[in-house]
Amino acid sequence: TTAVVGSTGSGKSTLVSLICRLYDVTGGSVSVDGIDVRDLDIERLWADVGLVPQRGYLFSGTVADNLRYGKADATEEDMWDALRV
Repeated sequence: TTAVVGSTGSGKSTLVSLICRLYDVTGGSVSVDGIDVRDLDIERLWADVGLVPQRGYLFSGTVADNLRYGKADATEEDMWDALRV
């Protein structure tokens, strides 16, 4: 697992956009594990990348509804554990 962190304007979004091929480089290459991302299957690439946006977002509904987006069968105890984290 690799995390890309940095201050505002440091290039995090640009880097992730290049890795995910939201746009391609105009010179040079972007590699993952030594393989040019342009040579990787894009569906596999997207399946292997997780993105956590910088801003939190609550979906409509209750807090419990929001927690269940991550685990639909969460018990009340599971939800309280998640809230403590």
